[in-house]
Amino acid sequence: MKNAFLFLMAAFTLIFSSCSDDDVEEEAISFENNTESIFFGQDTTLSLNFSHDYLESEKYEWTLSKTGIVSVELDNNRIKVKGLKVGETELTIKEKDGTLSAKCKLNVSIESIKKCVVFGNSMTKHAITPYWWGEWGMAASVREKDFVHVLDGLLEEEYGAPIDFEGVNIADWEVDALSFDKSRIDEYLTGDEDVVVVRLGENVQGNTLASYKEELSALVEYMKLISPRACFVITGNFWTNKEKDKIQKEVAYEYGCMWTILDMFDTNANKSSLSANVFGDDGAWHLISDGGSTAGAVASHPGDLGMENIAKTIFSVLTEGE
Repeated sequence: MKNAFLFLMAAFTLIFSSCSDDDVEEEAISFENNTESIFFGQDTTLSLNFSHDYLESEKYEWTLSKTGIVSVELDNNRIKVKGLKVGETELTIKEKDGTLSAKCKLNVSIESIKKCVVFGNSMTKHAITPYWWGEWGMAASVREKDFVHVLDGLLEEEYGAPIDFEGVNIADWEVDALSFDKSRIDEYLTGDEDVVVVRLGENVQGNTLASYKEELSALVEYMKLISPRACFVITGNFWTNKEKDKIQKEVAYEYGCMWTILDMFDTNANKSSLSANVFGDDGAWHLISDGGSTAGAVASHPGDLGMENIAKTIFSVLTEGE
């Protein structure tokens, strides 16, 4: 009797040991790739793997760790994603009861930049006057050191090809948006732009802030109608103004634009000075203090360091995201 009992115990031990956890296939879903790269403005379809065929017929829902980077369409477990902004987000797909889930990191970047237009004010480009001596961004010491030209250089190095780059002064829009003829923009935007930067705000007066969001929205909407495929960047103000920045950020997000602040550079180290020298288009050096009564205002503009920091900040947004 004792031997029979031992025999049965040995048999049960053998049966259970042959059904170890390693031999039981768990029900699971997974992405074919844990990380996917997507170009801005383009879309791709993500593939899911199912451990059992019947799991494919289950209903799933999705969430994003950061919204606004991609759009997601889920149709019969086919996942179509489109790059909306440069940056990174994580897509999670899960059964509606939350039992099974899978994650995939999505990285959105700009495939190439062949044309870029920067709309701004005197910091972007200023005409030659008795108090300013070069047709570039005030108050860089030379043309090559204003933020438009520095940004051009950074992007050309990043993408390894020349870029059609242009800075446009529309400061009169800031001063009187209601009277500004938006069709003036048409000669600078032709629809083939890869990047459009809106670098405005400093000349907007406090008494017009009530309608500022409406006017800025109308400006951005007009630009995007002409250049729908471009990646848009809206920056904050160089001279600190939280109220304007708040409005500009709201417009950026409502219209799917990249956003970055700049007022961290509102310091003496990043500004020019009355003793700064400018090498003008006339081939001569000029002291900013020679500009007379306007010299103080010119000196408050970004100097070479400030221009470099503005350019690097916009470059970072375009290559790494917000």
